[in-house]
Amino acid sequence: MRITGVDLARGFALLGVFVAHTAPIGPGSPPTLRWLTIADHATTPLFTVLLGVSAGLATRRVLETPGGVRIAVRRAFSIRGVLLVVLGLLAGLAGAMVIPIVHYLGAVTLLLVPALFLRTRWLVLLSGACLILSAFAIGPATTLRAALVREAALADSWGLDLAQTLVGFFATDYGYRVSTLLVWALAGLAISRVALTGRRRLLALGSTGVVLLCAAVAASTMTLGTLEPHSGSAPELLKGLGLACLAITVCCGLASTPVIRALTPVTALGSMTLTFYLAHIAALGLWTRLTGMSDDKWSILLALSVGSLLAAWLIRRRWRRGPMEWLIALAASPRLGRRPAPA
Repeated sequence: MRITGVDLARGFALLGVFVAHTAPIGPGSPPTLRWLTIADHATTPLFTVLLGVSAGLATRRVLETPGGVRIAVRRAFSIRGVLLVVLGLLAGLAGAMVIPIVHYLGAVTLLLVPALFLRTRWLVLLSGACLILSAFAIGPATTLRAALVREAALADSWGLDLAQTLVGFFATDYGYRVSTLLVWALAGLAISRVALTGRRRLLALGSTGVVLLCAAVAASTMTLGTLEPHSGSAPELLKGLGLACLAITVCCGLASTPVIRALTPVTALGSMTLTFYLAHIAALGLWTRLTGMSDDKWSILLALSVGSLLAAWLIRRRWRRGPMEWLIALAASPRLGRRPAPA
């Protein structure tokens, strides 16, 4: 099930990734450009919330179906998660000066499988519990990882190396961590059940976003953590979820206006984000290998944005999904992914 507003939000999220990865913005940048730093705060939570939303939309039709169908859906999502982990690890070999998120999202997809058919209230409670655990487990997990690193250096043990890598992957890595992303994905799964259609529901979603942002600021002033992106603190988790709620509200609202026709390339990009996310990682890796120079350049940002929008628009004119999306669908659910469906 596709919702135009969700594709639009996903397209803007990917454009935000391009900004976060390549825009040469720093403390000395003009104030007129510093607003682009919102990409650092919003793109990861928006991307991850939309992962949960997409999972919810994909399973909406089978919520009331017999157990056999649910087992098949869970199997398909498990395969999808494993494939995303593999693709993310391979993307890390491209040599780009960024940390790919795909394998983290693959692990989150696997962890979402048991929650796919939970009732909305349980999803909300589970997301809240994960928020508390994730935010307050970073300190002990960091201490544990440091101890494992020291022991691994002394013992030269691959087991200890693997253990400290897994602790970082799930709880302490700087760029992304599974525990943080899981909070947003569970929230997205809940959002998909109640808040994507109808003005009142969208207004409630937007209002929830405002409340979450206010709660984030309040929690930060009470020294419960920083609002800085990728910190994994409780205020940052609340802020990210609030921004995602507002972005989804705006995009779903725009989908019912004439403006959406002008945003067709962005919507097309949002229907095949995996394809173009991996393509941009490959392009940045190629740039680094060929030039050895930083990829923080306006020219690279322009090329990635315009090239991706144009290519996605051309692909969407013929097919409903991108090549990577089709391959994942083919592997995870052969009957659904047998061939690219015409638009």
